Amino acid sequence: MADGKLRELELRWKQSSLLIDHLAYMVERLKSKPSKQNKLLVNALSEHHNRRRDSALDSLERALSLKFTKTCEEVYTTLIPESKGFYIEDASKRGIWRFHNSRFQNETCIEELTKEPVREDYVSQEEIIPELAICNQSLPSAPRLANIIIQLYKNRKSPLRTQRERIESIRKNLGKHKWILTGTAIIFGQNPPDTIIYEWNEQRENTEEDKAVHSSNLVGPNSWLSESEHSETVYALIKADPEKFFKAHCWLSEKKDIFLFRTNSRPQQTEKKTVFIGKGMLGGYELEIEDAGIAYGWRKSKKA
Repeated sequence: MADGKLRELELRWKQSSLLIDHLAYMVERLKSKPSKQNKLLVNALSEHHNRRRDSALDSLERALSLKFTKTCEEVYTTLIPESKGFYIEDASKRGIWRFHNSRFQNETCIEELTKEPVREDYVSQEEIIPELAICNQSLPSAPRLANIIIQLYKNRKSPLRTQRERIESIRKNLGKHKWILTGTAIIFGQNPPDTIIYEWNEQRENTEEDKAVHSSNLVGPNSWLSESEHSETVYALIKADPEKFFKAHCWLSEKKDIFLFRTNSRPQQTEKKTVFIGKGMLGGYELEIEDAGIAYGWRKSKKA
């Protein structure tokens, strides 16, 4: 027991020494390139080293407010490693939220989402996709939107005040809509399997490629997710851990459960339906006029 504790203490001491060396190296590197932002970052690292957490975070927030640079990202992830670099930038002039280091499957990228719906009324995929393309945007796929919601939920208690405020602002905006239109569609046939086209924006003209995207039997009864086992269906729609999505979605919409809408019986002929994520809802719902919902513009770019 004593030997085990001694080895643990030695490991912690080595880790602490490495961290101190790393902090010292970063401070010297920043000092060699003087600027207002670097001065704030040096102060953040120094205060962190001296265990003055609040002061360190204050300097870090002030530095981040200037611009989210690679150097800022390095200091940010050093002081707040649990963030894994995920940072929300308020690009007010462009009317978007920019998500840095957004992790989706095996990809790390920058994602953008409009702060407000691009139209006040309900629109269909066919109607809004060409309009968004003019601005080099598209609809977020169901997996992409679900992933953004999960990441917001994970970071909702960020040590940075600005991050908490931005996450809450996004939550209130997205969470108030009953039907948020995604870029994902389902092709139902007279017989299973059904075809999920995650990126309807890009793949709708290539039927053979569409069929290779994902197929599953999605026909069944509507129900509350907590009352029935629908993990396979939910995963097929959003490609994420159903339990993580359930918790994040309930937080988003301030609901205790999620209602799953879906096609209840086989159609007489092939038909397309849209996947929605909304206030306590998941799935497709055929409105009286057309398959439509509230649309947000989305775009991604490679990490610089």
